[in-house]
Formats: sequence, structure tokens, C-alpha cells
Amino acid sequence: MRMAARPGKKTSARHIELYGSTYGLAWKQISALQKREQPNIALRLHAAIRRQIENGEIDPLFIVSKALRDGR
Repeated sequence: MRMAARPGKKTSARHIELYGSTYGLAWKQISALQKREQPNIALRLHAAIRRQIENGEIDPLFIVSKALRDGR
């Protein structure tokens, strides 16, 4: 007997994929100097991206631009 997938499992996978691609795009936009001057920038970027995804945003470029504004 096969068990049904939990509700929201596909949504979670999409969110993980969206987060990964968005974080990668955003990280490339941050200079090495800024990474050295602001050692917590990765954490702030992470939080900003998560907020956008939790708010229902699905466009990676919009999420990146907003996260870069919020995370810096």
C-alpha cells in the first residue's frame, strides 16, 4: 500500500529550489569587499530571501532585487 504524499510537499520542494537559485544569483551580486566589510551579509541575505518566499513571491529576479536592498 502506497502512502499519499503530505500536503505541501511539492510546495516545499519548489521553495527550496527557488531559494537556492535566488540565493546563488544574489550572492554573485555582492562584491568581495562588501563580504569582508559585512561578515553577516550572508545571514541578512538569507533572511531577506526567506521573507520574500514566505510572502508568496515566485519571481527570482524580483526576490533578488528586494533581498539585496533589504539585506544590505
